[in-house]
This record gives sequence, C-alpha cells and structure tokens, in this order.
Amino acid sequence: MPAANVNVPFVAAMSADGTALLETVKQETYTFTGSAHYNYTGVLTPEIIAAFTLSEGAADSAAQLDVDVAGLTAPLTAALEAARASIEADLTAFAQSEIDADLASNTIGAAVEAEAVKNLVLSIDTSGAAAAMETGIAALSAATRRLIATQLPSTRFPEAFSTALPLVSGDSMTFRWNASTNITVSEDAQDLGGAADGGADGTAAAGAGPGVGTGYGVDVRVLELVLTKA
Repeated sequence: MPAANVNVPFVAAMSADGTALLETVKQETYTFTGSAHYNYTGVLTPEIIAAFTLSEGAADSAAQLDVDVAGLTAPLTAALEAARASIEADLTAFAQSEIDADLASNTIGAAVEAEAVKNLVLSIDTSGAAAAMETGIAALSAATRRLIATQLPSTRFPEAFSTALPLVSGDSMTFRWNASTNITVSEDAQDLGGAADGGADGTAAAGAGPGVGTGYGVDVRVLELVLTKA
C-alpha cells in the first residue's frame, strides 16, 4: 500500500531566542588641553568642509569610519587672511609688552637705554600656518583623524553612506595653533653729546651705543580660529 501523510489540524506557536551584537560607533568628545590665549571667528566654507572626506574604513569591521584630508591649505589660508589684522595686532601687542619687560630688567642702565621698543612690526605666515595644519592632520593616526567625524551625532550620518562630512548650518570647526614669535632686536643709538664747541678747547666724537643685550624672548601664544557654517 502507498504511504500516507496526516496533517495535524492545528498550528502551534514556536519561539526562538538568541543574541546578536550590533557594532556601532560612539560619539566622541574632544577637549583641547588648556585654554587659548586668543580666539578668532570666521566662516566655515564649503571648500574647507570638502577637504575632509569619509570612507568606510577596514573591511573586517562592521562599523568603521575613516577621515582623510586633502586640499585644506588654500581655503584655510583664506580664512586666516580674513583674521590676519586681528591676529597680528594681538601678537604684536603681546610681543611689545614682553620685550618692554625684558628691557626694563636687563643690565643696561635706564638712563642710556630706552625702556620701550619702537617700530615693532609682526607679519604672520598664514599660508605656512595653514599648510602646517593640513600636514599635521594628515600625519595623525587613523584613529585620531576619526575624531573629526565621530564628534558629530549619529543622526547626521545618512543611511546610505556618503563621503561628505555631515555638517549643517550653525556647526563649527575649531583650528588651533601654537604661535611662536621671533623678534630680532637691533639698536638705533642716538648722539646726545650736543654740538662741538668749534674746536677751541676740544672736539666731541660720538662712540658706539650700549648695545641691545640678549634675552629678548616672547612666549608662545595659543590661538584658535573658530569657523562656523552659514
């Protein structure tokens, strides 16, 4: 006889329990060590944002995010140029106060040396500063560069992966520099001997000035440029 099958006329419930691990990326908080001496503001342009590109990173990780930088120098130079006047004014004022303090405490008598420097002019190298920022970021480890992206909330990242850094209006990026100031101090010695008496009793000849001495140092200043997306 052929085999028969009997379908049991009831469908019961069955449950299966298990566990799964979802790999996600933590939002990070990064805080600079110490406060900046000077803060400047500017516009976070599309060119600066575009200099940072995202990639999905290593294939062996379900959740991975890498950040690369290229083409930052030119637009960041423009941002520094916009703040140049303020930066130079602040650094000049500080250098003036530092050197004046050195003049007041050196070993040359105040009667024969001015106690304040004159004609102090500083000029910052905005292009060099911007290039140093790009080179420095590129030299960071991949884990550190990720902080540029992982400080943003997860809701900013689209479901479909995008290489763009997901910044929105009102977001800002802060760039920090250690600004060193190198001043070459020279002497402008004045002849205060007065007019000669015509040679009747003698003649006057001006000698050298007392010299400028050494040790005119200017401390490093920390400055930040905070750029905000319109």
